[in-house]
Amino acid sequence: MNKLEIINLAKKYGNKTALNNFTYTFENGLYGLIGPNGAGKSTLMNILVEGISKTNGDVLYNGEKIEKLGKEYRNIIGYVPQQQGIYNNFSAEDFLNYMANLKGLNKKDISSKIKEVLEFVDLYGVRKNKLDGFSGGMKQRILIAQALLNNPEILILDEPTAGLDPKERIRIRNLIARISMNKIVIISTHIVSDIEFIAGNIVFLYGGELIRKGSPKELLKELENQVFEKIISEEQVENYNEKFLVSGLMSASTGIKIRYIDNDKLTDDEYAVEPNLEDYYLYIEKIKM
Repeated sequence: MNKLEIINLAKKYGNKTALNNFTYTFENGLYGLIGPNGAGKSTLMNILVEGISKTNGDVLYNGEKIEKLGKEYRNIIGYVPQQQGIYNNFSAEDFLNYMANLKGLNKKDISSKIKEVLEFVDLYGVRKNKLDGFSGGMKQRILIAQALLNNPEILILDEPTAGLDPKERIRIRNLIARISMNKIVIISTHIVSDIEFIAGNIVFLYGGELIRKGSPKELLKELENQVFEKIISEEQVENYNEKFLVSGLMSASTGIKIRYIDNDKLTDDEYAVEPNLEDYYLYIEKIKM
């Protein structure tokens, strides 16, 4: 069982604290890292992939500081950045060959490894096509493919489904779930519905601090019997927005179906529903404001 331990990790930019004494242990499995902009998610991920230096604290992999492990640690990391920084005039195959050489893979193994990862992300049939003709989802899958070339033990993905259509989001989500079976997989995202059913653990950051952690089931107990739905008129929407934390609006045949968070007593025309991570995200953000 691999273990990535983060102990009192901090990062400051002048007087601004981007990450404040973050402590957590990741083991094999899939972790959702969620929080609003400025929460410290990208800072944490960039420290873990050694893209930026930390101010204080330690990161240990299987008991050894990553600074001491050096290249050995970098060899077991796979990283999928938020920005699709790829070379559009490369074919998919050429791009992966380039990345494999940068990663220092054994030249005898490169061809078979490229075939393996292309088949895994379902892009082998377009391996000769240039990347500038790929859709956003295909580009995201090629970035996942490059991250898997060195068979990493830790895979870090920054907003992997941002900007994708629902079909590609589902495809990426399923790929990530398959990858996480024997690796540490950490996903930073604003689209909490994409990780609700695949993440074993959620790590919630706010203002550079860890404020909630646990399985989705454990976290959602906090909102038990506090999420409601009812049908209201269009004229009532503004009033509900002012009075409650509204997490959903949907047109219905008899009016507007509204979903909102409240701890008041039920009335006859509303009913409690199971909370989800989107409700929880809004709830935590609201109480921390």
